[in-house]
Amino acid sequence: MLGLAMLPMIVFAADGAPEPLVPCGNAGQPLCTFNDFLVLADRIIKFSLFWLIIPLATISFAIAGFRYLIAFGNESEATKVHGMVTSTVKGVFLAVLAWFIVSTIFSFFVHDSFNPFIRS
Repeated sequence: MLGLAMLPMIVFAADGAPEPLVPCGNAGQPLCTFNDFLVLADRIIKFSLFWLIIPLATISFAIAGFRYLIAFGNESEATKVHGMVTSTVKGVFLAVLAWFIVSTIFSFFVHDSFNPFIRS
């Protein structure tokens, strides 16, 4: 089960090491600007969406599936499981919608080289 929940992390590992959250200000790097702050915010949002929310939703679906299997014939338990699945789908949808809105706003306020829809 845990391996299935960690599958998104294993797949993203093919891209190599993740970028640091702070894109500037370290030794040998230029000082931070406002654009770097927006890049930091975008990286935090992408990290929370792809590395936290998706695996947690996978775990939630697995738990709901297990509860549905053991609720054989018990309609009240099946109703609770349906509510759990519905809440998980709503949560993932809201997280993706929030990422889309914030990324769209970032694309209007940051210069052309910043493209939030391409994973860098």
